[in-house]
Amino acid sequence: MRAGFVGSFTTALGVGAHAAAGGMAPSLPTLAAVAGGVTALSWALSGRRWTPRTLLAAFLLTQVAVHLVSMVEHPMAMGHGPAMLLSHAAAAAILVLTVPRAEAALLSILDHLALRALRITRAVSAAPSTVLLVAAVPAARGVDRTLLPLGRAPPASA
Repeated sequence: MRAGFVGSFTTALGVGAHAAAGGMAPSLPTLAAVAGGVTALSWALSGRRWTPRTLLAAFLLTQVAVHLVSMVEHPMAMGHGPAMLLSHAAAAAILVLTVPRAEAALLSILDHLALRALRITRAVSAAPSTVLLVAAVPAARGVDRTLLPLGRAPPASA
């Protein structure tokens, strides 16, 4: 989940920065392939906490991939050099500032939901189970079967 978040967020920021600087975004299948590759890279790096250096490295690799794929798919639609560098730098800053906080928030939410599910499970499993007994009570026309909860006596007859 962590790798998928970083992979998709990094790809989205890279494409956004590229488009903001006047470049054309790659096609959706190509973006899916890039996001899958970045997610795989993120999965490999997810054994430890994300640092600004690892985030920046993953982001730069994504930027290079997005840029190269965009150049191959749209060779005539190139953005302006300084604007492209500035938009990619701004996207890198957003990524480095956002991902660690978003990861902490996501883990906190998951922890809260897991604890809530555990409390619900414990409450359901701790509820007393009702075992029904079948008692045979003679009646005028044969045997009348009545279901009685365990631990309770039948009502007193008048």
